[in-house]
Amino acid sequence: MVTFGSGLRAPSTGYYDSCVAACTAAQVDLPGSRVTSPVTGTVKKFRLRTAAGSDPQTIRFRVLRSADGVKFTGVGTSAAVALPTRAATTEFPVNMPIQAGDIIGVDLPAGGRRANIIATNGSAFQAGFFPTLGDGAPARASGNPRGSTPVRFDVLLQADVEISPNQTPKACTNVVQRRVKLRRGKKTRLRMKLSRAQIRALVKQAQPGATLIPVRVIVSFRTRGRPIARFVDIPVRIKRR
Repeated sequence: MVTFGSGLRAPSTGYYDSCVAACTAAQVDLPGSRVTSPVTGTVKKFRLRTAAGSDPQTIRFRVLRSADGVKFTGVGTSAAVALPTRAATTEFPVNMPIQAGDIIGVDLPAGGRRANIIATNGSAFQAGFFPTLGDGAPARASGNPRGSTPVRFDVLLQADVEISPNQTPKACTNVVQRRVKLRRGKKTRLRMKLSRAQIRALVKQAQPGATLIPVRVIVSFRTRGRPIARFVDIPVRIKRR
């Protein structure tokens, strides 16, 4: 599993109540967090942090896609679930396809109901789409422009993605998977070897004159019998001949 989205570290300090018509909220930028899926696979679980005091309502989790980072369209919608009205971090099992680069969001119902699922963050960009983005519908930009006050929030939503076994080095040239054994109190050294095909693809993707290329390493391990995966970006130095 690979986890991305909000770090869920900040408690909810803001709320939605502006969805007079049903709307979609999604995280486009959040410094310090990965808001796009690093891999292609299947979302197996959403994790949502809430504060107490939300109005009773049902929500739907979304997978959104963009060709330019400005306009988005829906590519997946979960079944409706009840929004927790207490302070908690709640997990919701799903089975939704996702591609590398997709983002996640949530559909909120009409009626201007209060939903305590966001935290104030002056550097964030939380896009809002009014009405909701339809799956396969024409792409649209956020109804609130980047930099405006209504978008400076961390949507407290996170996703666990099961990596597709069909990903090939050609389709995923900058992702390397490694399993490691961890010992308490001791450092673990990670070694990796890229194939020639991966190296050629990385060099081809690099900007002209670049000498460092980021390689995403997905490290998987088990703790208390539970499989965990984390990703780390490592700069790889290249020499052109």
